[in-house]
Amino acid sequence: MTALSVGGALVFTGGPMTGRSERRDETRMNDLRRLSSQVQCLATNGPRRLPSELAPTPACPSEVRLADPYTAAAYRFEPVEPDSYRVCADFEHPLKADDWQSDLDVARGCLVGHLPPPPPPDLPTGRAPQEQTTEPKAAPDQAEDTEQVPVQVVPAQP
Repeated sequence: MTALSVGGALVFTGGPMTGRSERRDETRMNDLRRLSSQVQCLATNGPRRLPSELAPTPACPSEVRLADPYTAAAYRFEPVEPDSYRVCADFEHPLKADDWQSDLDVARGCLVGHLPPPPPPDLPTGRAPQEQTTEPKAAPDQAEDTEQVPVQVVPAQP
């Protein structure tokens, strides 16, 4: 009876091998989030465009992992439009959007990113700037999460 219970539990949970592969997939997704943050940094700290490579710069010094630590396969950076991109990996388990976040291309194993809108243009010369008011800073529990949670560059695909 005990052996049957243990066997049933392993079938239901997938056992230790499933747990390990799920942790590897979680590592891959975390790497993609870091790559996406690097893309955002590079695109907003210089000319506002998608970068051609994800190497660290003085403005964006983060060292990001460019390949899967378990298979050594390069992560993929795919420009989609001038202001959107995908960072992709090969996952061991099928992805579900609700597992990670909504900006996920589950069919391709990609995290989809979009550049923020450009800042408003400067006021034309000769106009006085509007008076700025200082708003109180939000308490730590009310602060906005501004982190953007990333290579082989792949040509844009439709």
